[in-house]
Amino acid sequence: DDGPFVAAVRSLSTEPVDAVRLFHGRGGLHGEFLKGVTLDYFPPVFLLTVHHGSDDDPHDDATDGRLLRWEHEVGRAWKRMGGVAPPNLVLQMRRRGRTGAGHATRLLSGSVPNPHVVTERGCRFGAHLLR
Repeated sequence: DDGPFVAAVRSLSTEPVDAVRLFHGRGGLHGEFLKGVTLDYFPPVFLLTVHHGSDDDPHDDATDGRLLRWEHEVGRAWKRMGGVAPPNLVLQMRRRGRTGAGHATRLLSGSVPNPHVVTERGCRFGAHLLR
């Protein structure tokens, strides 16, 4: 069930000023499926990270169908926050225990500023979300 993820995204009404983790499914608090899902906001870009298990992980097929729903929910939140164009959304797919070929990062919608500078508690950081 992805209800806790959807509820976290639907709770957004104003754009955060600082970098912030919006959803953290790791640790199993929200069930088996969401334990590998996080959503962060690095203004003005959302970063959705999905950590998969092994090559035969049964959650991989279910993830594909949910990505469209999650992208739609982020788009609705972006509009509530005052965004007019599609949201800036990056997807990182991570496969546990693998490097290189097991990982993929892609832009789902919008764009990523270059340079991309974010703040957190008054500190400024360079972010490279598409790497």
